[in-house]
Amino acid sequence: FELVKAVVNPTPDGNGWANVTGNVRIGLVTSIAVNPFDAAKVALGGQSGLAIGVPETAGVGGTWERRDQGILATNAAEMSVASSGRIYINTVYSGVHFLANGSATTTPVDNAALQQLQPSFTQPHTLGLLSQSRGASDRLFVGMSTGYARSEDSGVTWQPGSTTGLNNPGDVVVHFADSPGNRDLIVASKAPGLYRSLNGADTWTP
Repeated sequence: FELVKAVVNPTPDGNGWANVTGNVRIGLVTSIAVNPFDAAKVALGGQSGLAIGVPETAGVGGTWERRDQGILATNAAEMSVASSGRIYINTVYSGVHFLANGSATTTPVDNAALQQLQPSFTQPHTLGLLSQSRGASDRLFVGMSTGYARSEDSGVTWQPGSTTGLNNPGDVVVHFADSPGNRDLIVASKAPGLYRSLNGADTWTP
């Protein structure tokens, strides 16, 4: 569908779904993220853009702004919000970008370093995405065409992620998730199933 109807916001009569994006058009919605400092503000990623806004609790409309300046390919396939306030955006074919809290323009991480971890590709090919704030920097996990990469400095430098315990370690990691109460508890989705780490992705078990 063209407009967002995936934000749970029932119509005033309690039946069905309501359009909460007003006149913003970002194509098929592929990701949703909530601002950790203001739960009323929502980031929506779509096949043709990124928008930040406040959906109307009454069911329709809302205030939205496009925030995808700086992204070459505006497919915001997956997003992750760090407690630092940064929203990290995975664009699949133009690497990973971030939107600082209050900024109108996205900034790329070091996507050239990501691409170097995938020598068979002429551009970064990224999939799953997870961000965690660790002191002054954000820790990032990004799924790639072969395995995954991690950064301990908000995407300034990258290294291959540990594959200890993963079956078929060269297969792509499609999704990541962590526990709000224990950031070292991470779950990864890849063929042939789910894997869990209890030590911040140093080792994995099915």
